[in-house]
Amino acid sequence: MTIVAPTYLFQYRVSVGEVREADVASGDFELDESLRLPFLRELEAERPFADVRLGWSQTGLAFTVDVAGKKHPATVERDKPAESDWTRIWWDTRYSASVHRANRLCQSLMLYPSGGGKSKTEPHVAAASIALAREPSLPISLKVIKLATRPLKDGYHLSVWLPAEVLPGYDPENHPQFGFYYQVHDLEKGKQHLSVGEDFPFAHDPSLWVLMDLNPA
Repeated sequence: MTIVAPTYLFQYRVSVGEVREADVASGDFELDESLRLPFLRELEAERPFADVRLGWSQTGLAFTVDVAGKKHPATVERDKPAESDWTRIWWDTRYSASVHRANRLCQSLMLYPSGGGKSKTEPHVAAASIALAREPSLPISLKVIKLATRPLKDGYHLSVWLPAEVLPGYDPENHPQFGFYYQVHDLEKGKQHLSVGEDFPFAHDPSLWVLMDLNPA
């Protein structure tokens, strides 16, 4: 008998709170506890190791990841994702649950807590292609993305500011919904997903991403 994963049985809709651009645009910030994204995989009896939060403003998105319970500092090997700690995010600024192949408004980024800069200790971001896309993503400039990282007692805090110019189609006033998904990859703790797991093609199927409602403060 085929068993369907509980996380696949529902269409999720998550309310996302508003933030002030002045508080997050530097890239070095923390988000309020009210902005924590729900851990939907509790339906499959999993427990999160990362605290993931998301906020929005008219001019962009603010995203943070706190990874706890580590015994060693974050490890990043450039060009070796399988041997690195990272978070990958996907979004579609014009979400549609019926779209199974990425369009030009879909984007994906790899966020690394270290490995950047001349010292290779700074956080950095890299573009990630989406397989089987029906059309290529619109080009964006990674240089305008702001990142910061801080060590925690048993892990790290990573904060990222995504200005609207790297979010083609982003229009909170007229289109206050978008699709979003994340995967946290940790060499010690394993993998954490927003909803469905490795048995589903979330990496290239936007219909599996979660609908986010941008609610004004």
